[in-house]
Amino acid sequence: MLKWIVFMNIILSLTAVIFLMAQHNENDYTPVSDPLVKARLDNWQDLKFGLMMHWGPYSQWGVVESWSICSEDWITRDMEDYEEYKRHYKNLNKTFNPF
Repeated sequence: MLKWIVFMNIILSLTAVIFLMAQHNENDYTPVSDPLVKARLDNWQDLKFGLMMHWGPYSQWGVVESWSICSEDWITRDMEDYEEYKRHYKNLNKTFNPF
């Protein structure tokens, strides 16, 4: 129960700090007066926002791209045997279904 109270106090404190910071930043805004900047902003407003997401078979394991198949000692893996890990990694494409 005590851990929950401490956790909630931390969350509430962080929320209050973020709210206060957001309020402070609103007062610092200076409207644009340069006509060239205004024209570019108007043009930008008409553009569409795009989002590219890239994922591959490695996302099934929750690893970052192909870093886990590097032979470096600092990389942590779920398996002890490096060669077995690589074999399993290379077979991920057989079970990958992004749809």
